[in-house]
This record gives sequence, C-alpha cells and structure tokens, in this order.
Amino acid sequence: RSVRDARFLDFLQTICRCKGQPYTSNQSLVCQQLLVQNADLLPLLKIDKSFGGDVRLGIHLPGTKDAETGKDFWIDVAKYAKVEVRGERKQDLCAHIMEATWGQLDPQQRIVRYFIRCLELYCSLVSG
Repeated sequence: RSVRDARFLDFLQTICRCKGQPYTSNQSLVCQQLLVQNADLLPLLKIDKSFGGDVRLGIHLPGTKDAETGKDFWIDVAKYAKVEVRGERKQDLCAHIMEATWGQLDPQQRIVRYFIRCLELYCSLVSG
C-alpha cells in the first residue's frame, strides 16, 4: 500500500476491455474492489483559490506527508503544464513523466503519473 505503482492501474485498465469492447463484469469488480473497498489507494483532489485569485487543482495520495512539515503533501498540478525543450522537441512536464521510466522519476512525479493513470482507469470504467 505504501508504493502506488501506476503499472497496477495499467493492468486494471487492460482487464476492463476485451477486443476494444467494455468487459462489464471486470469493470464492476474493479469498481467494487478499488473505488469502494480500497478508496484509500486513490488520489484526493482539491480546488484551491488561494493563489492570488487563480484557481488551482491539487492532488494528494493518502499517506504521503511533506518531509519538512509532516503535513499531508499536496501537489499543484499547474506546475506540470510547464513546457520545456527536451532534446529537439518541446514537451510539457506531464508528457515527460508519462514517457520516463519509473526509476527516472522523483517521488512527486511518480504521484503525478499515478494520478494520470487513475484518470485513464476512470475513463475505462465508465465506458461500459
């Protein structure tokens, strides 16, 4: 439970479809096991309006704490939209996070990847 590896979410997403079609019995099973019985494995979201009038989306994985303060650790998703030149192409940080190997990611980037994979899994669960 302490390591939330996005590959597990990839597996769950894969078993929710068969030959491009929704596999509703597996979708129901995943919903029950993940969304109901193990919701603590899923990221929490909050809308924060405290940034000078800007609205920001924050994500938090239950159990993650800020090393300095000991408080719940929240990530501002907006910082991952920053576009940088990587090699010969422009790429936002989220695209880099999704393409990099797990070992190349820092703990915050791993949480962002996990969050993105959760969103993809949610899409697979509602497609039936």
